[in-house]
Amino acid sequence: MTVRGDLERAIAMAEAARGNYLLFATESADESAQQVFNDMAEDMQRHVTVLESRREYLDEHNELNQMLAQDAAGEAGQEQSTQGQEKQGQEKQGKQKQKQGH
Repeated sequence: MTVRGDLERAIAMAEAARGNYLLFATESADESAQQVFNDMAEDMQRHVTVLESRREYLDEHNELNQMLAQDAAGEAGQEQSTQGQEKQGQEKQGKQKQKQGH
């Protein structure tokens, strides 16, 4: 697992915990318990914010992540180019069939 992957997992777990605390707060009849759970949810939001900040820092400063992002963008561009070429080929075939039909 990569550091970025670890951060993604930690963010997901912190967000899930935050959701649980908010749920507990709404389900509790005791006002002091509601406040405790709401406070814990706020703490988890701070955790998420810190983790997301760290992930963004890695994305901006980690050469490997930048190379992977560039590769992914290049592959997406190649796929779009291939799809565009296929569409052009289909359009040409359609025009040729129309000419043959007339």
